[in-house]
Amino acid sequence: MKSIAKLISLALALVATSVIIVRGHAGNSDPSVIHACVATSTGQVRIVGVDGVCKSAETPTHWSIVGPRGPQGEPGPQGAPATNPDPPCFDNVNRYVDCLNGTVTDTVTGLIWLKHNPRLALDYSRANEWAAGLSDGQEGLSDRSRPGDWRLPTKAEWDATMARAIQLQCRLVFPYVELTNDAGTQCWGNGPSTWWSGPVGNYMWTGTTDQGAVAGEPLRAWTVWVDGGSEGRWGLNSKGDGAWFVSPAVRTSGR
Repeated sequence: MKSIAKLISLALALVATSVIIVRGHAGNSDPSVIHACVATSTGQVRIVGVDGVCKSAETPTHWSIVGPRGPQGEPGPQGAPATNPDPPCFDNVNRYVDCLNGTVTDTVTGLIWLKHNPRLALDYSRANEWAAGLSDGQEGLSDRSRPGDWRLPTKAEWDATMARAIQLQCRLVFPYVELTNDAGTQCWGNGPSTWWSGPVGNYMWTGTTDQGAVAGEPLRAWTVWVDGGSEGRWGLNSKGDGAWFVSPAVRTSGR
């Protein structure tokens, strides 16, 4: 009889344990939710695993790791409006049009030039950094430009800018500047010539580099000499032997 009683007690214990285990996750074995047991008398929450077991005085519960979406918050303050640089300007007469904001538009090439020639003696890297850092408020600019809007003109852009003056043989006409007047009809200095600040007597960097054809030749950059229309390649550290490498710049037309 005692053996039978022991077997009955053991069987009842196993049944009770199974019930508790079932209550532990309340039939939910989803590993993507949080499983917990809540004390019936105190409400204290105890986090358990997906196979966790709640005690007899606890109630199993579970909830999503990510809760429901809350209500829409109040709108934030209005930010400052984004600004673009001023666009190019045009008239019905001139090739080079003064935009009255420190820039000049070349209506043939589409380039927007810095009107003021700073006459800076800079090596190649510094010239590029100077151009890239230009913005409204510098060098007579009031065009709403920001750093990154400006760069050095390329060799091809300089060639296109000087092409008409080369046709007119302006290098043979005083003051020997290989550029045209504002209208683009005569050499610089013959008629209104407001877009260029005058002869500089030195080479100017372009944004175009050239490795050269000879093995081992160091990287060089193309320069232009507007007073005569010549071009050359110089080492990037050059600032000239008595010739200053000034840095005119061109601007993108917008963002």
